[in-house]
Amino acid sequence: MQEIIKDGGREEDMLDKNFLKDAVERAIRTFAQAALAILAVDGVTVFTINWVNLLSSAAIASLISLLMSVAAGSTKSSDSASFLSDKK
Repeated sequence: MQEIIKDGGREEDMLDKNFLKDAVERAIRTFAQAALAILAVDGVTVFTINWVNLLSSAAIASLISLLMSVAAGSTKSSDSASFLSDKK
C-alpha cells in the first residue's frame, strides 16, 4: 500500500525512487555494519563463526533499518528516508 502525502498542493508518493534508494542504501549499510560488528568480537574468526547466526542477526538489523526508514518517511513530506528535516 502506498501513501500519498500532500505537500503544498503537490502530491508526492512516499515510496518514490529517491525514498527507496535512501532506504535500501541504509539497510545495506546496516547489514554490513552488523555483520562486521559480529566478526569484530574478540576470539571470533572467519573459520569459527556461526554464519547462520551472523547472517540472521545482520538481516534483522537491516529489516529494522528499513522499517525505521518507512516510519521516518511517513512523518513528513519529503522524499528522504531520514527523520531529519531537509529544510534549512
